[in-house]
Amino acid sequence: MKLLLSLTCLPILFFTLTIPNVSAQLPDEIETEIYEVVVTGRQPGPPLWRVHNGENVMYIFPYITPVIKNLDWETEKVQTAIAETQEVLERPEINASTSPLTMLNPINLVRGFRLARRLTRNPDNATLEEVLPADVYARYQALKQTYFPRENDFEDLRPFIVAWRMENRIHDKEGLESADDIERTLRRLLRRNRNLTFTPIEVEMEVRGSYRELANRAEALMGSLDPADELACFEYTLRQMERDIEERKYRADSWARGYIDEFRMIPLDGTIEDPCFVVVTGSSEKETLSQMRQQLEELWLTEAERALNENRGTFAILEISDLLRSDGPLEILRERGYTIVEP
Repeated sequence: MKLLLSLTCLPILFFTLTIPNVSAQLPDEIETEIYEVVVTGRQPGPPLWRVHNGENVMYIFPYITPVIKNLDWETEKVQTAIAETQEVLERPEINASTSPLTMLNPINLVRGFRLARRLTRNPDNATLEEVLPADVYARYQALKQTYFPRENDFEDLRPFIVAWRMENRIHDKEGLESADDIERTLRRLLRRNRNLTFTPIEVEMEVRGSYRELANRAEALMGSLDPADELACFEYTLRQMERDIEERKYRADSWARGYIDEFRMIPLDGTIEDPCFVVVTGSSEKETLSQMRQQLEELWLTEAERALNENRGTFAILEISDLLRSDGPLEILRERGYTIVEP
């Protein structure tokens, strides 16, 4: 299983590893009429960053999620860059796996569903209304009535889990989706150059042991989440969905149109100040997370420098947040003497 380095998805990782097809548990699509962003016509698509080492160049595609639904973007500049390259540095990922025997044991399937049901619920079976401040719960109810009025299962879930699912529901209704189609398009373009070498950038997350050991680790993780941090994450997500959803759509639209200067002005999720980031980085898995982040960045930098020295052309895919970070990998390469050409 491969996952992006999104720290806030770590609890979902454990549920996925202990419960096959966990996505099948998500409630059905709610039918409600909400205005959707419609971007008509073919869009220019995002510009590419470039890193130079003399005559050698690395083209970097800025990956973003969510994006506008059914986006039709111009791929010509990406195709041109790919035609000039010999190697692809794939998007940095965590490679997490467990024993197939553990996953496929029918007894573990039943136990896994029960585990997920228990761990995603509040302690003492408290309801969402009981664990949230009255004013926060009232604001949540207002959003719920607009976007997912028939979704009553959320009432039994922890604020952290509700925040994640609420965000997904609202993105869908507001015309935003994950970047899976963008990635599939990139993959198709890359396969046209049959001489390319693909270099994975991934670190292994050790999720080993018996079902009981995995379940204990998942229980420890969820038990270590600070209720105050969970509430801060929920309020942060709620505020974003109330006030900042237009910014997210604008950000996705700016990316599609290649307006990076405008894009730079819009805050990105997943920074160290993000309360939902803090929820998990303060958990029982914080050391694992810190190590993985460091290993992944060091691995990317090692492979990037090697490719810049060996290849006339390299194509890489990086999260837009990493490209724009003042202390990100591009700044490290700049400090090491490489020339960075920003769009």
